[in-house]
Amino acid sequence: MSVAKVTKDGNKSEPVAYSDAALRNNAVVVEYCRTSMAALSGSTAGVLGLTGLYGFAFYVFAVVSLWVMFMLMWTLQTDES
Repeated sequence: MSVAKVTKDGNKSEPVAYSDAALRNNAVVVEYCRTSMAALSGSTAGVLGLTGLYGFAFYVFAVVSLWVMFMLMWTLQTDES
């Protein structure tokens, strides 16, 4: 599968190729991260005794912090190249 990249002046440049297998693998990895994050944050909230809204707030905090760490890691990797 490839997608043509359009420049600012409207002309099409070289097509950008995307690998279906790589996209499927990335989706699997993201789903694994979500499942692991839910299990770990839920277990941690239980050990800390956080129930109800406090447990949910802890889960949201854990998910958002993981997202921020991924975004920081991604921006650092793209800045190097």
